[in-house]
Amino acid sequence: MMEVEYLDLKTGNKAVDKGIGLFNLTESNWSCDCNRGLAFNINDLDDCRNERFIVINAIPETEEEKQLCMADIIRDANSDYI
Repeated sequence: MMEVEYLDLKTGNKAVDKGIGLFNLTESNWSCDCNRGLAFNINDLDDCRNERFIVINAIPETEEEKQLCMADIIRDANSDYI
């Protein structure tokens, strides 16, 4: 699990979310705007896209995650964003 910091490209605001697993961040629920928006208390997005909330930092919590390159995780977490 990781602590993740997001940047809202629309407003410039930042938010932090905790307890996000690597798979969820890069390929599953938290890899798109509809769930990332929850960190900003935005839960009414009309459709789930990949264009507004990008990952700008990820702090690993598990030993396995600490062995990974954070730059690679951030790149993978944002790979679907335009």
